[in-house]
Amino acid sequence: MSQYGYALLGLTAAVAVLVAVLTFAVLKFTAGARDARHRLREGAAGEAALLSAAMQEAVARLQSQEQAVRARAAASERLSTRIVESLSAGLLVVGEDGRIEIFNRAARRMLHIDGDVAGGDHHDVLKDVAPLGDAIAECLKTRRPIVRRSLSLVIAG
Repeated sequence: MSQYGYALLGLTAAVAVLVAVLTFAVLKFTAGARDARHRLREGAAGEAALLSAAMQEAVARLQSQEQAVRARAAASERLSTRIVESLSAGLLVVGEDGRIEIFNRAARRMLHIDGDVAGGDHHDVLKDVAPLGDAIAECLKTRRPIVRRSLSLVIAG
């Protein structure tokens, strides 16, 4: 073999080594990309699971807080009712729709009205005490308070 033959053989071997190294590098790159995609999918699933767990924990905390708020509201309502019922002064609260919202025991006793009349129309409940019913109707109609007006009530009983 001549010198040119050995040179050609050497160059062919060098090119083959370069092609083998290049092929190896491409295969490694492809495997790395595939692994990265796989890890990314797993990571996304892991992140989704983490996010889901965090959301469930937040919802559980909110539900717990909501229950606590409901319990406090119920306790506050019971306390308010006990305070209103224990007043020695009469208290009558009528809503904008003319329905009685609060009519405590002292007011019922003063006006000789028996039973719980909450939710009833004030005209019907106070029919025997017309001046008071008329004053309430005036307030509802004008949407203004009546300040320092005396009412003469004749209560049978």
